[in-house]
Amino acid sequence: MYMSHSQPEYAHPPTRDKEAGLSRRERVVLAQLRCTRKSPILQKYLYDIDASPCDACLQCGQSPDDLHHALYDCPEVDFFQSLIPGDPMVSLWESPVEMIEFLRASQRLPIA
Repeated sequence: MYMSHSQPEYAHPPTRDKEAGLSRRERVVLAQLRCTRKSPILQKYLYDIDASPCDACLQCGQSPDDLHHALYDCPEVDFFQSLIPGDPMVSLWESPVEMIEFLRASQRLPIA
């Protein structure tokens, strides 16, 4: 009797309805920011893993360029805050499409 040794099918993690139109990379960045508050889009993270010589923000030069700075304190992204409905930390969960638009507009997330 011949048995097929094909690769097992793995299910992809479920996509929340609000994130259905986002790319995998965009969903990964959201997950990184939500769960660890660290991501390669932040200079503080790159500095911590020795991938950047400093942890200063590329937009304004202030340090450290962490999630709080990126969402609340960076003077260079004030103009784009209107893209985020309400509190930015809540928007990471509740308004993922708008958060991705903000990250793109503020030049933190390259347009794929």
